[in-house]
Amino acid sequence: MGIDEWDNLIYLETEESASELLARLRPFLCEFHLRRDMSATADLGAWLTWHLARRADVQQFSGIAIDRQIRSDLDFFFRLSPGLVEVHRIDEMFEWQLIARSEIPFDVAELEARVK
Repeated sequence: MGIDEWDNLIYLETEESASELLARLRPFLCEFHLRRDMSATADLGAWLTWHLARRADVQQFSGIAIDRQIRSDLDFFFRLSPGLVEVHRIDEMFEWQLIARSEIPFDVAELEARVK
């Protein structure tokens, strides 16, 4: 799948930087990879949305959405691949710019050590 192809985009209102958000999500991503395998990106997208929604403003039903089109109010996008999560933004020339990435190891022992 190319950088400009996707099934769904997860929209999240946050004041965190992309790097801070990715660092906060890393334990969840490691645990998911350990238990389910990140190659199931559709499953990962669904569970990541659930994980993010737990922190959204459920009283106002705001802060998170799923869309199939790029929205102008998005600060950044997550690209999920087996063993890798990349955070991109789209610049004023409408080109994707990598701003953060996190590799999630395939080694079960390394994953277990990170989850604990």
